[in-house]
Amino acid sequence: MKTLVWLLCLILTAVSCRQVADQTEMVKFLPVQLIEGYGPFHPGFSPIDNASKDSPLWSKTYSEVKGVPTHWNNIQVCHIWLNTHQFIYQQVLAGHISQIDYQGLQKGWNWSPDTTKLSEAPIKCYLYILKGFDELTQKWSVKVDTNNNLDFADEKTIYPEKMDINDPYRYKQAISVQYEVYQQGRVRQMRIPMVLKMYGGQLLYNFPQHAAVSIKQGTKEHNLLVSSGFTRPDFEVTNLINPSTTLIAKKVAPKDEIEIDDIIKIDGVSYKNKGVDVYNNWLELEPVNSLEKPYSLQVGYPFRPFSAKAFASGQLINLDQYRGQYIYIDFWAPWCKGCVEDMPALKKLYQKVDKNKVVFIGVVKDSPERLAKFLAKQPLAWPQIISDSTNNLIETYHIVGLPTSILIDPKGVIIGRNLRPDELGLALNK
Repeated sequence: MKTLVWLLCLILTAVSCRQVADQTEMVKFLPVQLIEGYGPFHPGFSPIDNASKDSPLWSKTYSEVKGVPTHWNNIQVCHIWLNTHQFIYQQVLAGHISQIDYQGLQKGWNWSPDTTKLSEAPIKCYLYILKGFDELTQKWSVKVDTNNNLDFADEKTIYPEKMDINDPYRYKQAISVQYEVYQQGRVRQMRIPMVLKMYGGQLLYNFPQHAAVSIKQGTKEHNLLVSSGFTRPDFEVTNLINPSTTLIAKKVAPKDEIEIDDIIKIDGVSYKNKGVDVYNNWLELEPVNSLEKPYSLQVGYPFRPFSAKAFASGQLINLDQYRGQYIYIDFWAPWCKGCVEDMPALKKLYQKVDKNKVVFIGVVKDSPERLAKFLAKQPLAWPQIISDSTNNLIETYHIVGLPTSILIDPKGVIIGRNLRPDELGLALNK
């Protein structure tokens, strides 16, 4: 009998190990191919300024530049980070960022640096921009350090085109910019296209470059398209679409993009988007265990419940206690302009909803002091939870942009994502 039990355990162990091995083998590491253009994505733009130059934290991270035109005034020297983690790491090693500040950044960003994938020698993971008023031409002018040598004397003067709000993604010709990446233990020279535009007196930029990967599922080859958000090529943002299953006219709706930790189905097989690893230059897709209940922030998937303390009352909020009600969760921050602009409309909507059927919860990315100061000026009637090192709510749900909002139905399934207040009102009135 003991022999039979031993054999049975051995067989079960072998099967279990085989299942784990099979699942490990299914993880996909797909080489990334970079392509110029926005593809079917809606690109973001980011402003160019030097607001951080006088900051005690960032002032020492600015390098000295040469070749500034003498006939320019109102000059601003600005820099753009092309790889945030590499930039911070090399500034720490150079002594430009203190260890205390470094630890603060890690805590604030919930970042545990994998230094095996970061270069100890400084690399050109940044880009310098010069902007000012040219007295000779009487125009606001720009120079880009395209060869990354910290000298603007060898650069052309650029007069950025105005953004056409009816066609914001059109551009005449991109600027080719040189930079460096650290991949598989070596520094590689790279080039990326850059677009500059003026909008309302503000200089904006982005990088019109997306990526493609190929995955073989069964006998079929599928091509996926990848966006990095278009304002940094470090793929901290990694959004996917599968053109074969996504209805695309000219541009794909942002709600149809597969964000990090979202699930993408390819020929009936579900994978979790784990993002692009720049060091290895691959996209990682992790298979979803069919025996487990997959949680996601996507519409149609169950929302992973949480339990955390409310900021003002200290009362424990357990999402399971609201089962049977609609739950609106707003991830926001007092420093987020878009978040604050939506608050008056959310307040009006909250006054109208049936509190027995609808629950509002705010999840805040900020300090207790700043949240208290905000609430003193703009009180909110629904509970707020600070995402901190105890609950890690922002990190758990991989919230990379604010505001992010989720509407959950009485069964715990997501039925809306990133709804504006008017859209939320319509959804709750259905």
